[in-house]
Amino acid sequence: MALKNRVRTAMPETHSHRHTQSFWLYRLEGLLLAAAPIVAVAGVIAVQAGQPAGQVVLLCALAMFGLVALRYWVLASAMDRVFNAAYAAGLRMRSGLLQHLTRLPMGRFRTLHTGKVAQILSEDITWIETWVSHHWPMSQSDTLLMLTLLVGAAVLNPAMAVAAVLTFAVGMAVLCISKNTCSRAACNIAPWAWRRRLGISLSLRKVCRWCAPLGIPTKPSGTTTSPLRSCVKASPAASSVTRL
Repeated sequence: MALKNRVRTAMPETHSHRHTQSFWLYRLEGLLLAAAPIVAVAGVIAVQAGQPAGQVVLLCALAMFGLVALRYWVLASAMDRVFNAAYAAGLRMRSGLLQHLTRLPMGRFRTLHTGKVAQILSEDITWIETWVSHHWPMSQSDTLLMLTLLVGAAVLNPAMAVAAVLTFAVGMAVLCISKNTCSRAACNIAPWAWRRRLGISLSLRKVCRWCAPLGIPTKPSGTTTSPLRSCVKASPAASSVTRL
C-alpha cells in the first residue's frame, strides 16, 4: 500500500491533471480518426449487400460503439496495472541512478554538478515513466483494435479488407501530420535530450567516462563550449576522473 501511494504521488498534481486532460482529448480524437474509415467501410459493405438505409445507419452505429467498447475495455483492464508497474519501476530506476552517481569518485566535479545531473535524471525518468505508463497500453489497444477490424473485414469481404488497410494508412498519416506537436513532446525523452540539456562535448566524454554507463550521449564537437568541460579541466581530481 505504501508503494502504491508513492506511485500515485510521484508526479505533481497540476502536471498530472493537465497531462491527463490533453492526453485523453488526444486519444479520443485519434480513436475517431482511426475508427471513421472502418465504419465507412462497414457502411459500404452494408450498401453493397442491399440492406435498407436504416439498417446501414444502425450497423455503422453498432460498429462505432463496438470499437469504442473494445478499446476502452482493454484500457480499463490494463491501464491501472501498467500505470503502477511503470511508476514503481521508475522509482527504482531513479533511486539506483542517483545512488550510483553519488558513489562516483569525481572530486570537485561531483561537488559542483551532482545536483544538476540529479535534477535532469529525475525529470527525464519522470517523462519515461509517463510515456510507458500511458502510451504502452494505448499501443496494445491500437494493435488489438487493428487486428480485430482487419480480421472482421477480411471475413466479410477481402476487397474491403484491402480498402480498410489503405484507409487506415491514410488516416494514420493525417493523424501524424496533424499531431506534430506530439513529436516535439516525445523529444523530451529522446536520447539527444541529454546532450541538449547538459551540453557535454565529445572531448569531455573521453575524460568523464561515467557518461557511458549512465547512457548519456554527447554533443558533436564544435557545437558549444560546455561549462562542465572547463570545470573538469580546472579540477585537481581530473586525473582521477580520467581513470574511471
